[in-house]
Amino acid sequence: MALGKIKADTLEHSTAGALDTQFVVSGGTLHYVNYDAISQATDDSLNQSSLTDVSTGEYYSTFTNAMDSATNKAHWASCLNSTDNGANDRSGAIRAGVHACIGMNDNHRALSASEVSFASYFGSFGSGDGALDDLSMVCCMTKGTLA
Repeated sequence: MALGKIKADTLEHSTAGALDTQFVVSGGTLHYVNYDAISQATDDSLNQSSLTDVSTGEYYSTFTNAMDSATNKAHWASCLNSTDNGANDRSGAIRAGVHACIGMNDNHRALSASEVSFASYFGSFGSGDGALDDLSMVCCMTKGTLA
């Protein structure tokens, strides 16, 4: 079977409007993952072939379609300060946060166009230091240009 190409400047949906294809290629979110570290399940994703739960609070996501360079991308992460989908704050972890990095936090990896790492943690408080922590919703989004 021969592979073909579809060439279009605009994609149009019958009810959702139109989208310039250049936005899809270089301007839109090109990777997204919503990971539940408690149940160790990916709840939703875009352009993710696999997710590795490295250790408590540390993850990396491998892209289905790589970016055009190891350094020419940006990503953001967010998390829910809960182990039960927001019903209760994580005990003792009122300052929960998230960290997004291109290499790993603790177990460093070479920069890659095909993956991104992120982590969830809680900050220090009156009687304790901060630490990496598994939460029920940890999200990461990447922008860049596909290879």
